[in-house]
Order: sequence, then C-alpha cells, then structure tokens
Amino acid sequence: HPLTTDLSGLCRHLVSDAYDLLHRAGVTLDYECPERSLLIPGDPELIQRMLLELISNAARAVGEGRVGVALRRGGGWAILVVSNLGAPPSRRQLAALLQEDQGGDLPLPGQGAGLGLPIARHIAALHRGKLLVQGGDRPPSVLVSLPTGPLNGRSSVRAPAVQRDGGLDPVLTQLSDLLPDRVFGLEGLD
Repeated sequence: HPLTTDLSGLCRHLVSDAYDLLHRAGVTLDYECPERSLLIPGDPELIQRMLLELISNAARAVGEGRVGVALRRGGGWAILVVSNLGAPPSRRQLAALLQEDQGGDLPLPGQGAGLGLPIARHIAALHRGKLLVQGGDRPPSVLVSLPTGPLNGRSSVRAPAVQRDGGLDPVLTQLSDLLPDRVFGLEGLD
C-alpha cells in the first residue's frame, strides 16, 4: 500500500543521518537535488532500505573517498543515482558488484553477502521502477528510476508501525560493517 512519499526529503534526511557515521569511516557523502520536494507513491521504509543498501555498497567500493547521491525529476520518473566518486573498479571488483563469478563460495570477511544489489533491485521493482548499474571505464553508478505517479489525492492517516528493528537505528545497523570499532564505544555515555 504505497503512500505519497517525499523522496527528496527522505533522501536528504537519510544522507544527513549517514553523513557523520560514514565520515568516521573515511567516506564523504554528498547529496544533490535541485528540487525541494519530489513526491512519489511508495513505501518510505522500503525506499530507505534500498537507499541504504546502495550507499553501503558504494562506500564499501570506494574505501576512503567520496560517495554521491543525486536525485532529479525526468518526465514522470524520479531518477536516483548513487555513485562511487573514486577510482574506477578493477574487473574483479566490478564482477563482485554485479554478482558475477560467485561460484557459491562463502564471502570473505569484509566482502558482504552479495545481497545488497538484489535487495535494492527487488525494492525498485516493487515500486514499478528499474535499477541499472552503469560502469565501464569510470567508477560505477547505480541508477534507480521510480514513477512519480499516480499519487493518491486523499490524505491518509497512518498509525505508527510496529517497531521491527529491535530499537536499533536502521542507518547505524545498515552501515555497521563499514564503521570503525570506535563508533560503537561507550565514550560520552554519562
């Protein structure tokens, strides 16, 4: 049951929440959106999960460097781009990003389970959107196109959702494997 969701506000809020955490891991997160508001029909929790998966993958690929998130309107579509603004990946890194040559082996520590892109692609499909990976001789970008309509003209009341995250911040949880140990210390807890 999609709600009318402000994708620009959701992205801005999510990037703001993730910025400091990723900065501690040596990653600078940039956000660019010329529109103050971009309304789409969608599930805000699923869209947040998709965006966090894409940011996490880009941050892992860039190591220490820059990740860009850009949002714009194109016709009847919202175009979301998550880019690794570092050096182009090697063939092996690109194959890992696209889940080629996995051979059923267990991932090594720090590699991840290889589920981020399939999860993001599934969430885009649930919203009648598409997810494309652009690569080649430049750093990879993931493009997600989501339809901007039809929007529900009636305002709806939404009861608070049942908390499914065990009280943990979804941004912190999603990015936890990228963050240095000191982020999880007890300093400052008076």
